[in-house]
Amino acid sequence: MNKSKKINIILKIGNAIRSKKDYEYFERIFLKEDSFYLDRIKRINYTGLGKVLDAGCGYGQWSFALSKLNKKVYAIDIDTERINIAKKICEYESIKNITFDKGNLEKLQYENNYFDCIFSYSVIYQTNYIKSIKEFGRVLKKNGLLYFSTNGIGWYIYNLIKKPNSSDDFNTRKYALKVFLNSFFNRFRSIKKVNDVYMTKMNTIYILKKYGFKILKIKPEGSIKLNNDINIERIYCPTYMGLTNVFEVLAQKR
Repeated sequence: MNKSKKINIILKIGNAIRSKKDYEYFERIFLKEDSFYLDRIKRINYTGLGKVLDAGCGYGQWSFALSKLNKKVYAIDIDTERINIAKKICEYESIKNITFDKGNLEKLQYENNYFDCIFSYSVIYQTNYIKSIKEFGRVLKKNGLLYFSTNGIGWYIYNLIKKPNSSDDFNTRKYALKVFLNSFFNRFRSIKKVNDVYMTKMNTIYILKKYGFKILKIKPEGSIKLNNDINIERIYCPTYMGLTNVFEVLAQKR
């Protein structure tokens, strides 16, 4: 899709977005070149597959790319507004192989052993990720693939200091403080796990193995490379102040 067509979609559909923060995010992710999404998907060999779940699809930016490379995409998000926007774009573009639905990663509405692969970009840390990983294992077929990216402690230190992408109705510094408090209580007070926490590589590996996954790769975001013909530019530094920043995981259900 060329840039002028994207701008036209933003003008026609974006006015339905209520908050300034969400509109700015929608504009930022939708104006990226198609190759940004397509190359990252090709790089991890998420192509030519049957049933793909985009878990936490947001406005559908990854869903649209996945649909060009795979047979059928199921895309879910807990935010009704984002699902409605994604559906409108789907209709506008006459895309036939995506089904958008409201859904919760912690309690997926699909039957056991349903998907060939699951893709979840920058969402799982906003859920009870233990429950989400358990659900991913339930709905994946044997040998099915799971890819997700998530945030380490370094990302929130960066947000605390640099305050990137803040808007009038969203302060990334305050959000980072919330994440630190959530993570503290989760790890040291033995209370019911809450959403919006940072994740560590060690604990992520432990939870994945607990729920029947084999770890294939765990690296800084944009570093997993199964297709040697695709090169991409990473958008995050591997660490910030020596601490894990944004990282990605590729795992397989045993």
